[in-house]
Amino acid sequence: MRFNRYVEMRYLKDLEICFLINYLSGDVISLPMDEEVCMDALMQALDDDSIAYLKERGFLLEDDQADLTHDEIFLSYQKNKDVLHLILLPNENCNFRCTYCYENFNHYRYEEVMIAAIKKLLVKEIEKYQNLFLEYFGGEPLLESDTIVELNTYAKALCRQQHKKFFSHITTNGYLLDLENLKRLCASGVKTFTITIDGDQKTHDQTRVLANGKGTYANIMANLEAAHHSDVAFKMKIRCNVTSQNADGIHRLVSELHERFQGDARFRDVNIRSVKDYNQCVDDKSMLLNEQKAKQRVDALLNYAMSLHLYDLSLPVCFQLSGNVCYASDHFSYIIGGDGTIMKCSIDLRENEENIIGYLKDDGTMVIDTQKEKRWTHTKEEAICNDCIRYPSCLNLSCAKARNDGYHNVCPGVFKDFDFSLEQLYNQVNDEA
Repeated sequence: MRFNRYVEMRYLKDLEICFLINYLSGDVISLPMDEEVCMDALMQALDDDSIAYLKERGFLLEDDQADLTHDEIFLSYQKNKDVLHLILLPNENCNFRCTYCYENFNHYRYEEVMIAAIKKLLVKEIEKYQNLFLEYFGGEPLLESDTIVELNTYAKALCRQQHKKFFSHITTNGYLLDLENLKRLCASGVKTFTITIDGDQKTHDQTRVLANGKGTYANIMANLEAAHHSDVAFKMKIRCNVTSQNADGIHRLVSELHERFQGDARFRDVNIRSVKDYNQCVDDKSMLLNEQKAKQRVDALLNYAMSLHLYDLSLPVCFQLSGNVCYASDHFSYIIGGDGTIMKCSIDLRENEENIIGYLKDDGTMVIDTQKEKRWTHTKEEAICNDCIRYPSCLNLSCAKARNDGYHNVCPGVFKDFDFSLEQLYNQVNDEA
């Protein structure tokens, strides 16, 4: 009996915990230990019940049992037609003018012909999948809240008729998410939202402003407060973008989120990341942090959030099979622009001609340039990946944009400070237990 090739053991001295991570199954097991041991020593110390459990969970194989190859894992991933994921851009314009935004605010929006085409697309494609995931992005999608309700209502009924599962998410700036809109959207099938708040009112209103330059913090927080006092079923992810100027403001925001929404599980998800200069769009380069400073500030803020029982709830997914594969590399994930243009990456959008892989016809047919699509969904494995035990989590597809832009060996962020990620996961799971 032996551990499979894709099991990693990691010891955190401060916690006196040994973690076993199975990247094929996504299982993470924590074992209390006074000191670090090697995997062979751990294997020798296991009792029969532990061996039976680890074998059942796929951690252990018989000595003569072969490990899956990278090619076998990738082919299995390719054949998975479980979820059709459509990222819909009902309006590519926006009511905000955030100082670091990489978008160009095109005026494309879904007209009646395009709404009808998307409905026809759903009818054509739904029987191939077990699940349908409609995600709304922009621009600002809530400029077209009626369109979202119409498409979701149709999709939810279609999935019910076909015995499929339906999921829906909206990434929004939150300005238009008043209680009436929240109720309508959730009734149509939206259950999760992502809203960006860049600190307290002082720092947020310096970067996330309306097109007329006015601040937006007070309106967003009023909407969240109304949602908090409602009985609507939803989950809210609060995204914070860290710059050189707003770390203290985000620290104060985290405190405010804890005070306002303490005990409300709908507001426990906080995602903190540093601002990137995507497509060279940031005019004020002084707001950008170098990699080391960005990591220090983000980690400090995540630790503070964790102390208040606020977590990045997307972290557990990162340990699952293909959990670090970018949606742009998913064979069954497509962005549909306001004019029917089909794209893969929501950062490149129309900025990169290679990101435009097709278009949606009025009859609901997707016309795809398969050679362009392969630039996003296929990869040539780099030498450094050949023996990587973490390969099942990313399939060397964690960021196809970075690879297409000429960067190499783009490992998922969760592994860049793996011990910190494990500590976050451990505390999060124990807090929920």
